[in-house]
Amino acid sequence: MKVFKNFAVVFAIFLFFVAVLSCEKGEESRKVDLDKRVSDVSQLVKTTDMGKSLTFCFDRRIDPSEEIKIYGVFLDYLEKETGLDFTLLFSKSYQEAIENIGAGKAQFAIMGGLSFLKAQHDYGVRMLVKGLGQNKKGDYQAAIIVEKNSPIKQLCQLKGCCFAFGSKHSTQGYLIPRYMLEKEGVLLGDLNKYFFTGSHWNCARAVIKGDALAGGIQDALAFRLEKDGVIRIIALSDYHPRSGIAVNKNVPEEIVDKVKTALLRFDPAGKHKDGLINWDKTEMLGGFTDFKPQNYDVLKKIAEKYRLLGDS
Repeated sequence: MKVFKNFAVVFAIFLFFVAVLSCEKGEESRKVDLDKRVSDVSQLVKTTDMGKSLTFCFDRRIDPSEEIKIYGVFLDYLEKETGLDFTLLFSKSYQEAIENIGAGKAQFAIMGGLSFLKAQHDYGVRMLVKGLGQNKKGDYQAAIIVEKNSPIKQLCQLKGCCFAFGSKHSTQGYLIPRYMLEKEGVLLGDLNKYFFTGSHWNCARAVIKGDALAGGIQDALAFRLEKDGVIRIIALSDYHPRSGIAVNKNVPEEIVDKVKTALLRFDPAGKHKDGLINWDKTEMLGGFTDFKPQNYDVLKKIAEKYRLLGDS
């Protein structure tokens, strides 16, 4: 995969990670001078010519430097299976990932349900496959967490408190946690303050550091951090469909079919396990399954309830 074979590209991405991680005010925060250095996506991608290279982008979830390792070797697998050439494109935020896949700067995107619904609504993006968990089920939960020694035990106790979300376009980091709070009588207006951190890891870190009393994150990260003894889960949501891989509407069907076939054959716990890096930290640790449009009907209704589609 070219993102690892070309040192200049890797170094440009590394510099960008440093810029992103230095921002502590959430996903909308930027340092103008650093933005100018990486504003042209051509610095991070070899080509968008589908005859030569296909580009993947992804929602930010955990530490970006770790994600690029995880997805980098995954794209190596796709290259071997399809005979195609892939490049990884880093997006500063969920919104930028939506714009990248929608505008064709990326042909494929690893994204959650809400990001996909937004990309589908705005750009006609299609979902190709849905991720599977370790148990081979295609659903997950959102978790609301507090610091390990917090006295908070129930969601109703969060009225008047400060709450951290991930991204406004995150299913587990915003859409479902907001819905969970509302079902327990806690509206956004009932919170003393709430803010967006840009990723699940940043949200967890805000809770651990005491910048927020509670936060909403993905279940896998919550379980891991609770096992490590740094946070406590006070609520888990109902099950909702997992993240998947979406495709730009203009990608030729011949390419789409090749990529989809390779994704459905992907066996991260079996024959393709060797060589993967921390794949268990993704939301697709069991591989992929066929996507059905009705999979996201419930999430779509909640997103429409909160007016998160359209120009939101």
